[in-house]
Amino acid sequence: MNGNWIKEGVGYAGSLIILCSLLMTNVFRLRQINLAGARVFAL
Repeated sequence: MNGNWIKEGVGYAGSLIILCSLLMTNVFRLRQINLAGARVFAL
């Protein structure tokens, strides 16, 4: 096995963080969580 499953897992984690951020009603909190998800997804 190669390390592709790690890259996919990080991508899915970033997507889930962004998805959770869209459920927030507080705009400031939404932007913070969305930024964290984007950083994880960019790895």
